[in-house]
Amino acid sequence: MTAEVRNSNWVGFKLMDGGDMGDIIDLILDDNASAVADLMAGGYWELDAEGELVVDLRKISALLERPFRETDFLVSVSSYYGR
Repeated sequence: MTAEVRNSNWVGFKLMDGGDMGDIIDLILDDNASAVADLMAGGYWELDAEGELVVDLRKISALLERPFRETDFLVSVSSYYGR
């Protein structure tokens, strides 16, 4: 971990793209004012925010019109950083 990341207040995920991930990213961006997301070459999202990233599984379930649990989200997480 670099000193810049270790000493920052930023948090983030690298999420695999596919399926409904674009819609999920949009919902997370709506819920997190400081969040930014970029779809990277190679088929993954970089999702970052200052302070915290709220991932509201109830909202995602409503959006997708099916249950969406922690394990469903974690399947798409390649890596994360922050405290």
